Amino acid sequence: MQPNHLLAAMRDGASINEAGLHQVMFFFPNILIMFFFPNILSVICYSHTIDIVGKHFEFSVLDTFSRCWNTLFSLSPASRLLWRTRTGTAMQLHSKTRWWSKWEVLNQVMEFFGNVEPFLRENDNLSPVCRASLLEIFDDPATARDLDIELAAMIDAGKHFVQATYYLEGDGPLVFTCYEHLSALAHAIAIESYSNTEAKACQHAGRNMALYNQLVAQAKACINPGFRFYQQKFSVQFHNINCPCI
Repeated sequence: MQPNHLLAAMRDGASINEAGLHQVMFFFPNILIMFFFPNILSVICYSHTIDIVGKHFEFSVLDTFSRCWNTLFSLSPASRLLWRTRTGTAMQLHSKTRWWSKWEVLNQVMEFFGNVEPFLRENDNLSPVCRASLLEIFDDPATARDLDIELAAMIDAGKHFVQATYYLEGDGPLVFTCYEHLSALAHAIAIESYSNTEAKACQHAGRNMALYNQLVAQAKACINPGFRFYQQKFSVQFHNINCPCI
């Protein structure tokens, strides 16, 4: 293979691999320049990169709720039992190593959202600090409304990214369908289809169109930083090179 034929190198997104790459570049700079420069493009695993999109969403209320909710269930088996008794479903636990774990937990929260506030109010034996922080959100009508809107926005914005993340981590000749999935993500962003968000905004605004538009705009402002990160990565930094993590 000629040096200028090697266009890109893809690696796992784990920090230890990035450190290893820098170490190789430190000890063998001339070799790298000889073989890779100037065409080599270092690309982090697409699944890892897409997962990072969620970390760029900016929620004022939902992030606080998520931290307290996850702590409540991760530290207390009793809380998990009480929730299962009430809903008939085990609450998912957040995992720091699982892609889009935060989204998966919050997706379940939205599914059982009508049970969340009663669960917190009826069980005063829950973790006092977490319970107090969560109830503080529901005690203020405006903050509770913002939580509802932000939760819907998170689910609407994340679902396409979650599907693409797990598809692109799979085995097989994914290179032939990778571009299609990335294009589908770009299309999902472009058409701005937020069914849950719009339904929640309509529910809270009633016939007040000004408030409805305000709530939808508020939700989009929370998720747009994540969309911009994705577009910057895949439309600018990665150029037209599309290959999955294999």
